[in-house]
Amino acid sequence: MLYCLSFIDRMILTLLVGPLKADLGLTDTQLGLLHGLAFAMFYATLGYPLGLLADRISRKWLIMTGVLLWVSMTALSAFAQSFWTLFLCRMGLGLGEAALSPAALSLIADYFRPQMRARAASVFITGASVGGALAVMVGGWLAGVVGQGGSVHLPVFGDLRTWQLTLLAVSAPGFVLGLLVMLIREPPRRQSVETQQTSGILAYLRYRRRLLSFHIGGMGLCAVCTYAFSMWIPTLLIRELGWTPIDVAGLYGPALLVASVVGMIGGGMLADRGVRAGDPGRTLKIAFWSMILLMISAILITIVARDTMSMMASLALFNMAGAAPFGVSLAALLATTPNRFRGQITALYLFGLTFGGFAVGPPLAGLFSDHLFPASSGLAHALALLAALSLPLAAVLLGCAIKPYRAAVEDLKLWENLPAEADSGASAAPTSIS
Repeated sequence: MLYCLSFIDRMILTLLVGPLKADLGLTDTQLGLLHGLAFAMFYATLGYPLGLLADRISRKWLIMTGVLLWVSMTALSAFAQSFWTLFLCRMGLGLGEAALSPAALSLIADYFRPQMRARAASVFITGASVGGALAVMVGGWLAGVVGQGGSVHLPVFGDLRTWQLTLLAVSAPGFVLGLLVMLIREPPRRQSVETQQTSGILAYLRYRRRLLSFHIGGMGLCAVCTYAFSMWIPTLLIRELGWTPIDVAGLYGPALLVASVVGMIGGGMLADRGVRAGDPGRTLKIAFWSMILLMISAILITIVARDTMSMMASLALFNMAGAAPFGVSLAALLATTPNRFRGQITALYLFGLTFGGFAVGPPLAGLFSDHLFPASSGLAHALALLAALSLPLAAVLLGCAIKPYRAAVEDLKLWENLPAEADSGASAAPTSIS
């Protein structure tokens, strides 16, 4: 639920592009920066220190602090009156959300045995799909009911524009959920006190540099495309296909939800089946083939599909293929990282995804739209160019990661001295690291 909430707050601007441009006079480039760079600055750069904290302190306390911070920033965003004020609020949002994933994934690794980690990680990451879909549905519904340029009067707050009401509405549940985090049971860390020392992280990174470079680089490039599409697709449907916000909320929102959940959970189940069958490499094979499907669906969305049915089918394929690699990729990360490094390595992984997905993807699409393709159909061409630049290289890197990933799984199996049948997809650490 918390990861779902984090994505609602993170993605809610996707349905507020029109009102924000009208009220604050923002350009596509500025909106891309708000959605991307502003959020990513702290989310990416502080992810590693917070991952280090997750390896050392109470993980539920870390999560609670982050939740209360980010929902406060979302609420404050409703009162921004300029680009820079909103930019600062989005930076604070990124800071709060940076605490969640390293701590939560460290908890998942201790809650679940290796054979269940891909599915568990996929269920966790499904919160992103659910949150993104809910952001589309809530934002589109409010924009349709209130009107893109309308306002409502609320006690205490006074007259609120559509985008202000939406930001306040999505922030409210977080204050309750943030406090409920304290009811989570903190599991014991699976490795002994002796192995909990944090020394050796640099040696581990050197030893696994080939796998981590391919893995994180490939997923980062995937995120460049998928996050940019996630932000700009509602605007594309409204601006270039004539949809209304209610159409986006009622048609695209549910389709995004179903396709993303199917892709995420289905990918996790296929990966777990491969682990049980003695083929841990299937985890990254799923990520590789997802890149191929993403290339096909990106072409359909931006160039071919121009009626409702073909666009809906293309979007369903894109969101299913776009969701699948993120759950299995996290499972692969857990399967090749010892407990004592999981918070830190997860933070590095999230840095790659955040830098690619948010700091680069949405702003670059906005820049292409404003300056390379300023015509009415420019956004579709901008997204097509972005997909062409990112997805083929992502597929190559993930394909190159499969072989070293298999070796890393076997390495950790020996390092932890676990029986093969109990840890076919376990965390990986080199036997040479003390």
